[in-house]
Amino acid sequence: MNQNKKYDPRNEYKVDITKSKVQKEIKKSKELFKEFVKEYANFDMRDKKQVDEIYKKAQEKGVFEQAQNIREQIFGNETTTYGVSYISDGCLSTCVYCPIRVDAIDVDTGKRIKRKTLTIDEFVEDTKEIIKDGHSHICFLTGDGALTTYNSEKLIPYLEAADKMEGLDEIILNITPQTTEMFKKYRNAVKNKSLQFRVFQETYNREIYKEKHAKKSQHGKLGPKADYDFRRESQDRAMAAGVDNYGFGALLGLNPNPIEELEEIVKHKDEMTKKYNKTPARVCLPTANELEGVNNVQKQIYVDPKVNELMYALAKISMPEVSIVSSERDTPEMLRTLDKYASNRTVDVQPSVGGNLEQAKNKHRLLQQTTVHPTSPEATKKDYQERGYNLIFKY
Repeated sequence: MNQNKKYDPRNEYKVDITKSKVQKEIKKSKELFKEFVKEYANFDMRDKKQVDEIYKKAQEKGVFEQAQNIREQIFGNETTTYGVSYISDGCLSTCVYCPIRVDAIDVDTGKRIKRKTLTIDEFVEDTKEIIKDGHSHICFLTGDGALTTYNSEKLIPYLEAADKMEGLDEIILNITPQTTEMFKKYRNAVKNKSLQFRVFQETYNREIYKEKHAKKSQHGKLGPKADYDFRRESQDRAMAAGVDNYGFGALLGLNPNPIEELEEIVKHKDEMTKKYNKTPARVCLPTANELEGVNNVQKQIYVDPKVNELMYALAKISMPEVSIVSSERDTPEMLRTLDKYASNRTVDVQPSVGGNLEQAKNKHRLLQQTTVHPTSPEATKKDYQERGYNLIFKY
C-alpha cells in the first residue's frame, strides 16, 4: 500500500454503494432486520426450544439468504484478514468471564499468572513475524494493566516503532479506553500508517455489565473496566482526537438476549456514523466460550451454533456496509459457516505476549486457559480457495 494513501475500509467495497440498485438492497436488508427483531425482541438463547424456533423462522423469512446476498454484493467473495500481537497481558480488572483477569491462576503452574510486557525490540520482532505471515493489518492488545491505564504515555514508543515498520499498513489498537488528550498523543505518534481504535463493550446491557465487572480486586478496588460510560464513549473520543477509523463489538454469551446486543450495536453505529460521517471499520461478535475449571471463571451462557450463525446473519443485514469480523475464538468448522456473512477474520492468533516470536522459534506458548484455535495462513488460504473465496492479507 502507498504510504501516502492510508487505508480506508470503504476501499473493500466491490460496488458503489451510493447507486440506487445497491441502496435498494441495503434498505431491503435493514427493513428485514427491523421486522425480524421486532417479532423476537424478547429472545432468550437459554431456551433451546426458542432457539430452534427462531432459527427456523429466520430460514423461512430469508434472513440467511439475504445476509449472504448482501455480503457478496458489497464485499464480493473476498475475506480480509488481520494479525494479532499481545504487547502486554497486564490486568487490573476482575471480569468474571475472563481466564486471565487480575487474580488469574496459571493452569500449568498453579500459581498466579506471571505478567509480561514486551520490550520495544521484542515488540518489533514479534510484529515482524506476523508480517511474514502476509498480514499488513495488525491488532495490538495491551490488556488493561499499567501500560495503558496508569502509564498510558509508555505506549507511545511502541506506536512510533510500528509507524516505521515496512509491510505494516494499519495499526489497530485494542486497548484500554483513553482520554481525548491521550488519543491525540497516540495519533501524533502514528504519522504514516492508518490508525484504528477498537474496543468491545462486551455487553451493552448496563445491569449485566455491572454484574460482570463489579467484583473488587484483592486491593478492594474495581478495575478500570467497571466504568460503562467511559468505555462506550471511547470510540467517540478517539475519532474526536483524529484517529482514522474505529471498531466495536459485543461478546456473545454474556447477555441471554443477543438480539438486544445487536440492536444496541446498530444504535451505536448509527450515532457514530451521523457524527463523523464514517461507519465502523469493523464490528466483532466473538463468542464467550466456556472454560470449565479455569480460575473459577463464571460459567457463561452456552452459545448454540444456530445462535452464532443467526447473530452473524442479522448483523450483516442490519449493517450491510460494515465488515463483520469472525475470529479464531470459534472453531474452523464454525468459521466456515460464518464466512457467508463475515468478510474479515483473524488468522494464526497466538494469544500470549510474544507468542508470534515464540512460535517462530518452535516454542509454542499458546495459553492453555484460552479458547483460541489458531489456523495456518497457507492452509487457510487453500481452504478458502476451495470454497470459492479469496483470502486477502494485504489490502
